[in-house]
Amino acid sequence: MAGLGDREFALGAYVATHDPIDGADAVVLGAASTAHPDPLVDARGDPDDLI
Repeated sequence: MAGLGDREFALGAYVATHDPIDGADAVVLGAASTAHPDPLVDARGDPDDLI
């Protein structure tokens, strides 16, 4: 009825029927954030390196 697929439904059922895992939210938030706002900062050189 909500237009969900099998995977989304299974995840929702799991979340609704299981207790939270201690520390899982910190791991997910840590993986989603980056140290730099630009994730490609290490892939690019400095223009001064060309001279």
